[in-house]
Amino acid sequence: MTNILAIDDDKDILYTISEICDYSNWNSITARTLDEVKKALDNEKIDLVLIDYNMPEMNGVELTKSIRKRLPYIPIIALTIEEDPKVLKAFFEAGVNDFSVKPIKALDLISRIRVHLKYKGIDNYLMNYEKGISNQTLKIVIDFLASCEDPVDVETIAENTKLNPKTIYRYLNYLEKEKAIEIDLNYQDKGRPRNLYRLKL
Repeated sequence: MTNILAIDDDKDILYTISEICDYSNWNSITARTLDEVKKALDNEKIDLVLIDYNMPEMNGVELTKSIRKRLPYIPIIALTIEEDPKVLKAFFEAGVNDFSVKPIKALDLISRIRVHLKYKGIDNYLMNYEKGISNQTLKIVIDFLASCEDPVDVETIAENTKLNPKTIYRYLNYLEKEKAIEIDLNYQDKGRPRNLYRLKL
């Protein structure tokens, strides 16, 4: 069973995360206080951490740094109310791998968790991105794919993310190698068929 440690002082948020985990056949371990976090880290095998920024005893950035000392190679996803660049920069520097904006959207969070769980057990998780692969740019591509109900082509991704198509191809190739996306062929147009990409759920 995959153990997800959810750290948030809001019991309603923790309830929502627990329901999402139940739906996805993951075991949720919730913590609202620093003592509960320490207890979970001492007694449970943790596969992924979800962590809120606004915590009463220690903010999420400082808590991330503390968790990284004990669990250097597991995925950590930050939960933030707003996409504040300063907060996100501090989180990434502290060691988070991704972030999800509140209010929580179930499909978005499930997609993020599944993508990052693919790396469970890899000793160099924090260093797994190939040369030329930026964590933040990778997140932009994943975010857009997660928002699409239907598979999309590179031109659509470029139009919505403002990324260069060549850059997008490089990141899609990376995600394909990591088995994080599926590729469909579109034969409707004349000429060479186009690749359409979707995030695996």
